[in-house]
Amino acid sequence: MKLDQSMIDRRQFLDGVIVVGAAGLGAVGAYTALSSLIGTEEPEPDFLDVSGKALETLAQERFVLVQYGPTPVIVFKVPGGEVRALCGLCTHSRCNVRYRPEQNDLYCACHQGRYTAEGVNVPGTPPPRPLRKFNVDRQSGGTLRITAVKTEAQT
Repeated sequence: MKLDQSMIDRRQFLDGVIVVGAAGLGAVGAYTALSSLIGTEEPEPDFLDVSGKALETLAQERFVLVQYGPTPVIVFKVPGGEVRALCGLCTHSRCNVRYRPEQNDLYCACHQGRYTAEGVNVPGTPPPRPLRKFNVDRQSGGTLRITAVKTEAQT
């Protein structure tokens, strides 16, 4: 049985699709804007154990990026063999930094930001302040335990 007339015509249907799509896009944009303004705080863990595949990557590449709760942390091995951990986000534009073993520094490709292996921002490059430091302790079995360095404001 064929209906002589549809309940809505093609134009009404397409108008509805556009309105619903625009409303959905607006809702996503509003959520994103509000989240960045008020923040959606995910607490940092007390510690992070680095083991398995991440340790293999560290041995091969001399650095690995791991997640410490909401914070990416770059764990890297300097020429003397010491393992260090710093926040993996550039303080200038929040892009990921990368350890460069040849130069023994950290580099942000977004705006050519540079940091020393101690996390100090190199003068004349965009980063306004040093990278946040993390403690690295070797556990039994070779696992690395990463913990946040407590600042005076946090104690």
